Amino acid sequence: MTVGLHGAALVRDVVRRAADPDDAMSPIDAIERVTPADVELALHPQAVGGRPRVLARGIGASPGVASGVAVFDPAGALDRAAGGSAVILVRDATGPADEPALAVVAGVLTSTGGMASHAAILARGHGLPAVCGAGSLQVGPASMTAAVTFVAERTISPS
Repeated sequence: MTVGLHGAALVRDVVRRAADPDDAMSPIDAIERVTPADVELALHPQAVGGRPRVLARGIGASPGVASGVAVFDPAGALDRAAGGSAVILVRDATGPADEPALAVVAGVLTSTGGMASHAAILARGHGLPAVCGAGSLQVGPASMTAAVTFVAERTISPS
């Protein structure tokens, strides 16, 4: 039943139906039901489960979902990744010095930039999820502060 399905769920359903000899859906019908957007959703991990606590909003500059230890410098990211940790590189903006770290991290978060920023372009090139332009974040050399000043579904008081 492909009605209302999108992304990976739709792709799985039409592949199952096309392979089922008892189903009337042909492989051609299956291909015609899947859009490029559905394939894109199927190729990148998606968030599941409950609603996460939103600390900042930015531009989804490269699709996907990542979790890991927030690391604020490229050398630290390389060290943590070499030790087997999933790492999110958190920077005000990325530059050429960050490129080796971008090859090993699970995701990127920047407080500046947008779809055409250095972080966004390299993240897409490496297939990494990236959020850029999260302007309510103040990123320093060893820490990040979220200035919670936006309207949310529930009030979060800065501590």
